[in-house]
Amino acid sequence: VIVSAHEHKELESSVSVITVTDVRRLFALASNDFFGCPSRKMKTIGITGTDGKTSTAFFTYQLIKAMGFKAGLSTTAVIDAGDGLETNRLHNTTPEAFDMQALLARAAAGGCQYFVLEASSHALSREYCRLEGTVFAAACYTKVSSEHLEFHKSLDSYYESKARLASMTEGPVFSYSDSRILPFIRQNGPVILERPEIISRSRTGLKFRYEEREYSLPYFEDFVLDNAY
Repeated sequence: VIVSAHEHKELESSVSVITVTDVRRLFALASNDFFGCPSRKMKTIGITGTDGKTSTAFFTYQLIKAMGFKAGLSTTAVIDAGDGLETNRLHNTTPEAFDMQALLARAAAGGCQYFVLEASSHALSREYCRLEGTVFAAACYTKVSSEHLEFHKSLDSYYESKARLASMTEGPVFSYSDSRILPFIRQNGPVILERPEIISRSRTGLKFRYEEREYSLPYFEDFVLDNAY
């Protein structure tokens, strides 16, 4: 059986050809079905944005583990399928559909209760559809500006690709109140965050206040606070 975007009349009659308009989307859906929709077997959390994706994903992963849950992770730098951190050797921030679903399935089989997934604009785009069929329990948008316009061609196209994560999420979608992505995800009822109040800052870190409680971070840059919060 051959799945193709084009007809192949020259092939032998014993060869079946399925002609579809979007081969990549079908490949992603087939990959998801092949592994039994592993994203539903855990609480899968999607992280996307222009800056801070990897940091926010890693902070989220660390927080979940600190709360006593077993968590998996997929980022540009490292992955954890339930048996410890290892270097991401799959070459993409978000792997191709079959590799991504295989990683999710491995994590679910390894007893992960949560999985934190860094989602790139390429993976979310309609051109690549690497995450088609994946179901997210929650999603978070980091700072969104502009990136990969040589591929997306326009800011609106870039934002629309990013916004697809919200449409794939069944639970809360978090975004800062001044994010450029908000007009594109309003229909998904995002949880809108205001930046916390910084109390003090030094070379060893900063302190901030959230809901009348004080917290500290061993970093002093604002963008790290944005990612951690």
